[in-house]
Amino acid sequence: MDERKETPERRNAMLPETLPVCPVRGSVIYPTMVMPIDAGRPISIRAIDEALARERVLLIVSQKDKEVESPRPSDLYEVGTACNILKMRKNPDGSVQVLVQAFARVRVREWLDLGDHLEARGEVLPDEPGEALTVKALVREVKDKFQALLKEGKYLAPEVAQFVLNLEDPSQLADYIAFHMDFRLEDKQKVLETANVAERLKRVLVLLEAELELIETQRRIQQQVKEEIDRNQREYFLREQMKAIQRELHGEEGEQEVEEFRKRLAELDLPPVVRQEVERELNRFARMHPDSAEASVIRTYLDWIVNLPWNTRTEDNLDLARAKEILERDHYGLEKVKDRVLEYLAVRKLKAERARRGEIPPDEVNKAPSSSSWGRRGWGRPPSPRASPRPWGGSTCASPWAAPGTSRILGATAAPTSGPCRAGSSRA
Repeated sequence: MDERKETPERRNAMLPETLPVCPVRGSVIYPTMVMPIDAGRPISIRAIDEALARERVLLIVSQKDKEVESPRPSDLYEVGTACNILKMRKNPDGSVQVLVQAFARVRVREWLDLGDHLEARGEVLPDEPGEALTVKALVREVKDKFQALLKEGKYLAPEVAQFVLNLEDPSQLADYIAFHMDFRLEDKQKVLETANVAERLKRVLVLLEAELELIETQRRIQQQVKEEIDRNQREYFLREQMKAIQRELHGEEGEQEVEEFRKRLAELDLPPVVRQEVERELNRFARMHPDSAEASVIRTYLDWIVNLPWNTRTEDNLDLARAKEILERDHYGLEKVKDRVLEYLAVRKLKAERARRGEIPPDEVNKAPSSSSWGRRGWGRPPSPRASPRPWGGSTCASPWAAPGTSRILGATAAPTSGPCRAGSSRA
C-alpha cells in the first residue's frame, strides 16, 4: 500500500492510544518521509524498544533545546510526527539505528512520564486543503523561489532538487522544501504545526524570500569588503610611490622632517578645527621641495604651532602696580592704551574677588566687556612676543588662524574671550 495516499481516517485507525516518544535534536521529520534515526540516549532507546514490542509506531518529537540530555515533556514541542519503524539495528556500543517512515502529524494531548521513557496520547492533524486557485498560485511561486535559491548557490544534491521540483502534492512540496533548506528549527517546527496547506505554503514562501534576501545582503557585504580591500591596497601602493618620489626629490632629510612634525602634532591636544587646518598645511608641506620659499613659511608656521603651550595653563597675576611697571618699561607712550589695559586688569581683579565671595559665578571672571577690541600692531615700540601678556603674568597668547609665521599679540583694551586662548590662561 502506498502510504502517501492514505486518508486521515486511515491514519487515525493506525494511531495507537498511547505512543512511545523518541525525542530528536536539531531536526524535524515530516509526513511521508523515510528517515534513519540514530538513538544513543537511554530515553530514546527505551522508547524504540517499547514501540517494537507493540505496533511498531513511534512518535518523534523535536526538542526545544538540543543541549538538554534527558528531556522531559516541558522540553519538547507539542506537535510531532507518527512514524512506522521499518528496520532496526543495534550497534556494539549500545546505540540503535532505526529506519522510520512518517505518516501523520500528531498533536499531543497528554504526556505520560514513565521514568525511563516518555509516552503520549495525541490526535492526528489532517491536512486542510485550502482554496484551490490560491494553492496552485502558491505552489508555482514556491517552486520559483526554490529554483532562484538554488541558482544563488544554495547547495542541494541535483537528484534531491529535481525530486522536490517534481512533487505535485502541495502539502509534500512545503514539507520537503522546509526539511531540505537551512531554516531555523523553530521555523521548521511551525511548518509542521500548520495543518492548512495554503498557510503552510505561505510560511515556506516567506522563509524562502528571507533566505534570498539574506544571500543578497551577504553578496552586497562581500562586494563592499572587496572594494574596501582593493581601495586600501591601491592607496597603499600610491602612498609608497609618493614616498619614493619624495625621497628622490627631497632626500631622506625632508621626509624625516615631515614625520617629525606628524609625531609632534599627534601628541598635542588640538581643537578639531585647528587640527584640520594644521594637517592641511602639513600635507602641503610634504608635497613641496624643502628649499622652496613657501615651504619655509609653512615650516615656520608648523614649528610655531607645535611649540605653543596647548596643554599648559598659567595663573593670572593681577598685581596692578607690577603691571604698570612692566607697561612703562616695555612701551613708550600709548598712555590711553596702557590705561585701558590697567582698567581691564582692575575689573578682572574685582571680579575675581567677587567670585571668591560667591557674589558672581566663576565663569563671569574671564568674560571681557562687549567693547573689547584687538590692538593694532605698529603702535609705539614694536611689541615683542612677551610684551603684552607679561602685565598679568601669563604666557604668549597667539592665534593659530594668523598667517603662517606670525602671531597676534594682545596689546590693547581687552583680552580675547573666545578662541584657543583666553585671558588668564595660555591654552592654545
